[in-house]
Amino acid sequence: MEIKNTNSIASIDFAEVKISVDELEVYATALSYALEKLSDKEIELKFGASRDEIEGIVEDLQETLTACGKLNLIAA
Repeated sequence: MEIKNTNSIASIDFAEVKISVDELEVYATALSYALEKLSDKEIELKFGASRDEIEGIVEDLQETLTACGKLNLIAA
């Protein structure tokens, strides 16, 4: 992973990164696993985000992987 640029808008920090599709698959799989195995409270404690937020991130990762032409077998 390579950071290309960072900036902030309002209170949100953004990073433009160059990342491999394989890395994206690992992130999506890891988050999907956490959603499957952890309770809502455990998710909030470990990730600092709600189940809904993590599910949204997984959906975004899956859409990106689909756009990259990767067959995506990850279940959210």
